[in-house]
Amino acid sequence: MPASPLLDSPPKLPNPYSGDPREKVIRRRLDELVGSFAADLFIDACRIVNTSTNLKSSAHLLAHLLREIDGKIRDILAVKEPEVPMKVAGTKEEEIRQRIGKLQIPIEPQVVSGWKEAVKVNPAVYGDKYKLSESPGNGGYILLPPDDHTKSINNALRGLGIAKTEPIAQQWQMLAEGDDSKYKLHRLAHRGWSYVVPLSDEKVQEKWQLALAVYDYILQRFEENYDELFPKLDELKKNPTPSKNDASELKRTFPRNLVISRYFFNKLSIAWLQPLFQAGFFYDVNPPKFSEEGDWFQLPPWPEADYLREMALIEPAQSVRYF
Repeated sequence: MPASPLLDSPPKLPNPYSGDPREKVIRRRLDELVGSFAADLFIDACRIVNTSTNLKSSAHLLAHLLREIDGKIRDILAVKEPEVPMKVAGTKEEEIRQRIGKLQIPIEPQVVSGWKEAVKVNPAVYGDKYKLSESPGNGGYILLPPDDHTKSINNALRGLGIAKTEPIAQQWQMLAEGDDSKYKLHRLAHRGWSYVVPLSDEKVQEKWQLALAVYDYILQRFEENYDELFPKLDELKKNPTPSKNDASELKRTFPRNLVISRYFFNKLSIAWLQPLFQAGFFYDVNPPKFSEEGDWFQLPPWPEADYLREMALIEPAQSVRYF
């Protein structure tokens, strides 16, 4: 559909980009590979950094945007990590540390027996960020898994075939954590400070440059491996009895863009109709896509509508409830 001018055009927004070519490339890849939501957030992040917004909270808003963008990327890229929960017997912390150091396995608070089975786990899957903690209820100690953010980055790296020892992997972790706890993204975004941090703060500017470096590399790797998504979609489409959980997982872990939507909804069986409805797919009509300056918009296609139309012809009695 051709672009339409706005009837009541708002003032043109300033160009969000600096002279750094990575910014436009990252925005395009976010839009095409991850979804328009992440791309729009990134445009706002660029606008905060590169234009005179005159907002005292700019650095904190930037941290919020980067956290959301980072989360969307990790949701799309992550592959599930095999879990091996088990109980650690014994009471001597040093002895347990030695035994765990040799095995390099995650041990969760659940009571599961089987040291021999755990030895078979590939230790390369797991990192070294697990922490020992006392387990008063069960005696001895338990090894707690890393926090969800660390795990999701590790899972995303595995999805891209990037080893956790590669520099880009360490930079991605550094983007969230940093070498100063006050500048962790979650602390900068929320209530970690008693005063407003200026956007000109050296460490805030370092965060932005690190974000550009990480997203430029990660999204390029994702673009190179994008075709790997389609066999996964084919497997999902073959499911004869999909559930609401299947539809919710699809919504969370696959890009919400036109290419993926058209591929998935093409010749999709009616068995998916109810789960998709329950997961909220048919409420998310593609919104108008506005130009970066805000002076025109397009109405993008909505493949879900084609699927609903086809199902209405095949099974009108079953489909009518979803209209």
